[in-house]
Amino acid sequence: MKGPKRTRVACLATAVVAVAIALPAAAIAGSLFTLAVGEEKIFDGLTVKFNGVLADYRCPADVICVWEGNAEAQIEASLPGHEKATLVLNTSPMFATSATYEGYRIQLLLLEPYPLSQYPPAPEAYVLTLFLSRAGPNPVGATTWGRIKALYGDEG
Repeated sequence: MKGPKRTRVACLATAVVAVAIALPAAAIAGSLFTLAVGEEKIFDGLTVKFNGVLADYRCPADVICVWEGNAEAQIEASLPGHEKATLVLNTSPMFATSATYEGYRIQLLLLEPYPLSQYPPAPEAYVLTLFLSRAGPNPVGATTWGRIKALYGDEG
């Protein structure tokens, strides 16, 4: 039954990305959105910019690893009249996958493309899928992929 479980997770991930792509450049808190390297979007006056990936040590998709690894994405958040903040978000739930800035929570949900052993992504090719909400209890959950696994079962 490993095939159907993988298909459900893949379909859910595709749906998350499809919803994010349809979002306009100016949106409101509670939004799912994507950013390419160097791109920025504005939400209720909050500007979020994707500076790039600091490190990508995720286990390549074509390799079997003991640990899934981690990638670090750097973003900037700013509001008029407030100091700009540089934030680092991680792909692994063992590290900070979200950060808060001036009453907003920004959570990394997905970093693409996923590396292959012989073909690491070019620095300018990365795209983040983020979720922006008002700070407080995290509506997405601390480990989004962990919650997906809980819904559809663990393949391990």
